[in-house]
Amino acid sequence: LGYTNSDPSIVPRQCQLSRYLPDGSVYVRHLDRCNSTLGEMGLLGWLRAKDYRHRVVTAILYLNSPQWDNGGELRCFGQDEEIRDVNPSGGTLILFDSSKVEHQVLPSSNDRYALTCWFNGTMPSPK
Repeated sequence: LGYTNSDPSIVPRQCQLSRYLPDGSVYVRHLDRCNSTLGEMGLLGWLRAKDYRHRVVTAILYLNSPQWDNGGELRCFGQDEEIRDVNPSGGTLILFDSSKVEHQVLPSSNDRYALTCWFNGTMPSPK
């Protein structure tokens, strides 16, 4: 990932316990890190995105049954729009680069649970 360091006072800074209902609830395609500039977002948007600008690693732990077979996959988009679906089986831990992996949550046919934490830090500048 190229992750170089973190500030122990802010790792993890945020955690989110999610429950997706079997009513077609989804989470649309997105990145977990804000890569936009102040000029692109404007001052108010930039300030609102403060907690999203320093995320480097996303960790998702699924809290469903280990035999989960009810949909609700995490769809990850790779380079060249390559798609990888991850079944949210209980005990599965997913780690990915918050600034590069676009992802979404697909609908499930049963209540779906996940604990997500974001680790903050700095990424090295491209050479």
